Amino acid sequence: MKVNIIGGGISGLAAGCFLQMNGFETHIFEKHSIPGGLCTSWKKGEYTFDSCAHWILGSDEGSSFYKIWAELLDMKKINFHNHDIRVEVGTKDHANKYGEKNFKLYTNLTRLEEYMIDLAPEDEKAIKDFIKPMRIMQKFDLPPILDDLPFIPSMIRGIKMTRYAEFLYWFLKIKNYTNYTYAKKFKNPFLRESFELLYDGEEVNMMILSMPLSVFDKKSAGYPIGGSMEFAKKIEHTYLSLGGTMHYKTPVKKIITENGVAKGLLVRILMHWMENLLIRICLIFVILKSLKYFIRLCNSHSELEKT
Repeated sequence: MKVNIIGGGISGLAAGCFLQMNGFETHIFEKHSIPGGLCTSWKKGEYTFDSCAHWILGSDEGSSFYKIWAELLDMKKINFHNHDIRVEVGTKDHANKYGEKNFKLYTNLTRLEEYMIDLAPEDEKAIKDFIKPMRIMQKFDLPPILDDLPFIPSMIRGIKMTRYAEFLYWFLKIKNYTNYTYAKKFKNPFLRESFELLYDGEEVNMMILSMPLSVFDKKSAGYPIGGSMEFAKKIEHTYLSLGGTMHYKTPVKKIITENGVAKGLLVRILMHWMENLLIRICLIFVILKSLKYFIRLCNSHSELEKT
């Protein structure tokens, strides 16, 4: 069976890889001259400018996401850098007790907690309450990756999953907090202003802050040396090594349909590419396990056609 894929971003490349692994013939049509889509970076002089992956979840071998990435590329060939400071915020109106007007959001939770308590001992309880949900998150594999299992092992896993109730409790407890509402918990004016400015003055849900910090502390969300482009190229290499075909500088002009069913593509050079299935990739990420489910459906479709 032949499958045409529109878009050579991470989703298109991942779709192509898994389809090739499962015996499909695939072609990816990309209007740019390089892979990656939004997952891109570029160099100017000695500097790398990255517009996408400031960190990659699953950069350590103990993570479930590492296992997923490892299906698409050799993760051991990628060097990751783990930052000591996630962000440094400059305050406008208030200085800390040392006269400094910059707040350091350390990626090490112990160091962050000690740093904040040193600056604002009067807020020790609020600071510990800020750190605690992240420690809770570290107990769990988030998000949980559920592989297909036989019935009994699946039931046993389901029973073990009940321990996620602790995570659910803390999630429901903090899900409505933002950096603004949490800032009000601090008596110290420097900490209060720092939290309000964490996202350039915007109000953002605390889960967007807490979830990354919980994995930064475990060194499970590093930055790929070389940037997003190098990361995308390694997935492209896997796709090509599996026998897939890339068509660069080939924007799709039209999806050819017959009776409401996609049958092929009309591309820039007015060539017709016919297929059994068409995948139009619109998102930067796909749920890879869902893609495997899609492949099983395709295989079932092939078996039905044979009969």
